Amino acid sequence: MSEKFIFKIITKNSNESTFNIMLENAAKIHNRMPDSVEWLKWKYFDSPFGECITVIALSSQNEFAGEFSFGLNEFIDNGKTIKVIYAYQTMVHPNFQKKGLFKALANQIITIAKNQGVSCMLYFPNTNSLQPALKFGFKKLNHLKYYVTIGRIDVFLKQFNLKSLRASFVVDKITEFKNETLSAFEMNAKQIMSYPSKKNILYPKRTYEFLKWRYFTFPMHAYEIITISLGWAIVRVGKRSGFTEAQIMEVFPTKGFSRKFIGGITKEIRKKLRVGLIVYNMSETHPLKKQMLFSGYFSLSHNLNFCVFPINETGKRYLQKENWIITATEFHRY
Repeated sequence: MSEKFIFKIITKNSNESTFNIMLENAAKIHNRMPDSVEWLKWKYFDSPFGECITVIALSSQNEFAGEFSFGLNEFIDNGKTIKVIYAYQTMVHPNFQKKGLFKALANQIITIAKNQGVSCMLYFPNTNSLQPALKFGFKKLNHLKYYVTIGRIDVFLKQFNLKSLRASFVVDKITEFKNETLSAFEMNAKQIMSYPSKKNILYPKRTYEFLKWRYFTFPMHAYEIITISLGWAIVRVGKRSGFTEAQIMEVFPTKGFSRKFIGGITKEIRKKLRVGLIVYNMSETHPLKKQMLFSGYFSLSHNLNFCVFPINETGKRYLQKENWIITATEFHRY
């Protein structure tokens, strides 16, 4: 890296002007409207697992050159908590690409994460970011699957269009939560069943505090609670061109990950949300994998890349796709 950069660690006490610079550059690079400072403070600094690790790079002329932000999360391996970080934002400004900045920012993040006892770095890069990640040393696991089934048959037939099936999903936006949704969450969220415990298989640690923060603190995307006698689920609602679609984010059975459970959740989504499509993104290691296929879903390969980088010796045990149970919570933007 011939050009010299200045690296700054960003915390919740950083200047608001710095937050605005980060948001403006993210919006330009990703071709979207800027998010709010309030959103950034919520996402970056309010997680019950701790503040995210954020480092920005400035050029010698004090120009914004890039940002790496990784949120803290926890997984469970046979009863033991394993700390991980996963990507919130990894961007290098076009004016400063191919100058070694991806590697430099990643190393800054790793140095901080090591001191916090983090074992692994998780990354879900797009096509443009995949090669720099692999060059750095991330291992591509790519065991994510896209499970799809028809929602209400009458709605599906009315909305059917082959071009719509190939379109991108756009989640419905909200400015406030519905009272009945919040009440349903509070009623169900004390019942959070753990995944089956197996050695060297990491499943995500889902707590009431994490789910409340992640889904029902900052109103942005439309989430619904689906409740049946065998458990409950968190679902987001949106559109795929002409199709209405419900995407299952998390499921919480009270008596195991059974075919009857996922079938009941699917039936209730059709009844309550009246959508044309129902989708569940998850890893091949998820305990519902076989039950999905027997419940009318078909699986497609996911176009999202899932990569892992070990930060310490413990992390080196988790470099196979069989080690990870992943759901949409880890990689859908929020």
